[in-house]
Amino acid sequence: QMGFNRSYCGKNMTKYGKGVYFARDSSYSAHPLYSKPDKNGVQSMFSVRLAIGEVCAGKKDQLVPDVRIPETMQLYDTTT
Repeated sequence: QMGFNRSYCGKNMTKYGKGVYFARDSSYSAHPLYSKPDKNGVQSMFSVRLAIGEVCAGKKDQLVPDVRIPETMQLYDTTT
């Protein structure tokens, strides 16, 4: 229900909220802006398959998705 731990996120690029961002193409994520090289010039990234579920619009610096079902306080699964 709570998704990825957002406490590790949100230093840069939070246009759609603080969280974990995914790219369709690995070449986008491999850019040094998103995958900063370490002292040896090595970049790292995760390769994942995901299902995005129910979606709502994200807002800058948002910490969690909006509430989808008010009666149960169930959140949307993701933002775009």
